Amino acid sequence: MKFLSLLLSFAAIVAFGAICIAPMMREFMEGNLTDRAKDKIESTGKYSVASLKVDHFHAKHVAVSLENEEFVLNQAQVEKEIIDKIEPILGIYAVDCEVDLVSLDSKLAENKPKTPDGVVVEIPNPRPPPPGETPDLMTDKEPASFSILWDAKTQKLVLKGKQTNKFAGTELVKFFTEAKKQATVTSAIEIDNVNVANSKYLKRVLRDIRLIIINSSDDLRIDFQDAIKTSNGQKKGFLKFSGTTGTLEKYNALSSSIQNLVSVDFDVENDLVFYPYVSIRKDALKEKITLTGCVKDKAELAMLGSNAGREVTSNFSTDNKLETHARCLDIAWHDIHAESLIAKYMSKVAEGEIVYSNNKLTSLSGVSYDSDYVDEVKQAFQDKNITRRLVYKEAPRKRINLVEPEPAKPETLAEQLDEYKIYFGSGKYTVDPRYDPQLVEISQKIKSSTDKTSKIVIGGYADKTGSLEQNKRLSLKRARAVMSKLVVKGVDAKRIQVEFFGSEANGRTKAESRRVEIKVRTN
Repeated sequence: MKFLSLLLSFAAIVAFGAICIAPMMREFMEGNLTDRAKDKIESTGKYSVASLKVDHFHAKHVAVSLENEEFVLNQAQVEKEIIDKIEPILGIYAVDCEVDLVSLDSKLAENKPKTPDGVVVEIPNPRPPPPGETPDLMTDKEPASFSILWDAKTQKLVLKGKQTNKFAGTELVKFFTEAKKQATVTSAIEIDNVNVANSKYLKRVLRDIRLIIINSSDDLRIDFQDAIKTSNGQKKGFLKFSGTTGTLEKYNALSSSIQNLVSVDFDVENDLVFYPYVSIRKDALKEKITLTGCVKDKAELAMLGSNAGREVTSNFSTDNKLETHARCLDIAWHDIHAESLIAKYMSKVAEGEIVYSNNKLTSLSGVSYDSDYVDEVKQAFQDKNITRRLVYKEAPRKRINLVEPEPAKPETLAEQLDEYKIYFGSGKYTVDPRYDPQLVEISQKIKSSTDKTSKIVIGGYADKTGSLEQNKRLSLKRARAVMSKLVVKGVDAKRIQVEFFGSEANGRTKAESRRVEIKVRTN
């Protein structure tokens, strides 16, 4: 009986270890392997690691930026160098790891195109076919194909087509469930390796389709048919897609990237459209109303300019910098209420901004000397998903000589960024995903600011744990990690200056010391 009791106790301990301790150990070991892999990559002196994902000891994805703009590399060279650095590390598997280069100031051999705001568009290089497939040189089989139909209102996805294995269907379902969390997926892809030819362009196309899915804002349709050679001659493949993206920048980025797929035996039909985006800003200092963004045609451009300056004192000029684009959708939010809102808002604020995007009002901000109007805006939009930063300030008193008071100066870029700090775990330099919304705000403020010359200074710090040299290296890696995130979100890397200070000698706690601060330094 005593022996049986001991045996049961031992079994319970083993079960506890398998259920609770083993996952914790795997997570700890993968974290250690991730740090070792980052150090290996950065030890070359060429790269800074923006992100590195390890899942079940398999390196899935690495994003790097170039440390020196003088390096001239193509995508294939970058992938080979990164994987060659990771693969020898004992305990990590790096074959088929995806590698992305996110540097803005690197001189790539492919001369990657850029969006208007300077963001490098990643152009996928030709990829090998899925595991186990070799493209048929000549065949009388039918080509591999699939179609995607996404209904944004019902959140339903339907997949159809014919493939030689489950690779395409599995990847497409994964892309959608990552981007659209509530999606209901119905997959009717038929697997037929007898009558269907092996894929030639499948994996290469999937990388671009993933970009379309992530950036789509409404209904989406995608049709793909692979290219094959038959006894009757070449049968061209094609990728056709239609849907809606959020902005002109996203449209340009997707269109440029996907155009790289076009070849002698493969066509691309791009029917993407995008929503109008309009920013109307009143600048009291310059006595100017400035409109920026993109609309459908010149009629909408003129209408918005007229409404923006309709009730504003004649001292103000209107600078209409709106672009027009044939693929931009009509302004669905344009009605008498929108016209009245624009005109009244511009007349009631001392300075401020209205932003319309995705066919709806998204943001109201500024300063008003009319407290009743501030309350009116608060009541009108309190139940709507609109960002409101309209505040009341007492109007400056007029001087005895009746000179008009100087309007309140708008916040400088330095004042806008002063509140942001990003903190790290002990010994860590990977940016936690919870800071993504803050990084989006920071990048938008930098890109939309009229200050285009000041340096964006990213300063890294560490706590007193470890040696002085170790803390300096750690604070540098933290600053570089934040820089890489901002570069990916469209901030010009040439404006960024990285500084690192190691550990601090003041009375901050260790948690407060493990941080990155973002400052602005005028030239």
